[in-house]
Amino acid sequence: MKPAAFPRRKRQQGFTLIELVVTVAIMAIVAAWGIPSFGRMMLSYQVTSDSESLFRALVSARTAAVDRRTSVRVCPSSNGTTCGSSSEIINFIDLNGDNQVNANADIILRTRLKSSVSSNDPVSFTRSGTTDGVKTYIICDENGSEAIYRVVRVARVGSVSQSTATTTSTCNFDAMNVN
Repeated sequence: MKPAAFPRRKRQQGFTLIELVVTVAIMAIVAAWGIPSFGRMMLSYQVTSDSESLFRALVSARTAAVDRRTSVRVCPSSNGTTCGSSSEIINFIDLNGDNQVNANADIILRTRLKSSVSSNDPVSFTRSGTTDGVKTYIICDENGSEAIYRVVRVARVGSVSQSTATTTSTCNFDAMNVN
């Protein structure tokens, strides 16, 4: 008599519960490690985008002042007609120097920023492209645990420059040493 043969087991198809739990655990660890980096990357992108927008607005104003041979002002504006405190930046020809968009004045450019800006000081570019003084703007945004900022500077001769992104703990403009 032949010994009883063991029945053949069918090949397993699919995943076991243990394999599935291990895979989900690994994915959770990778996500927990990557999500803060993604948030920092998005924060850095926002600050870079806003500093580029401010940089372009200032360069555009200088170019318009030289091309049109007139004074062009760049300032924050909440209503689009007067200089004040806001995240919207306007470039306009200020014919009488009153910091207001008059009926016959041209608005050259409007730019909306999402990040905080350190200064509400307007910049006036003369017809030769120079400014009324040196201006420094800090563009900053924070996500609770850290802040990222960039600095945009306008020199008296009218040149505009910007720094690379820098990390700090908060958007406290008074505590930042950017000179």
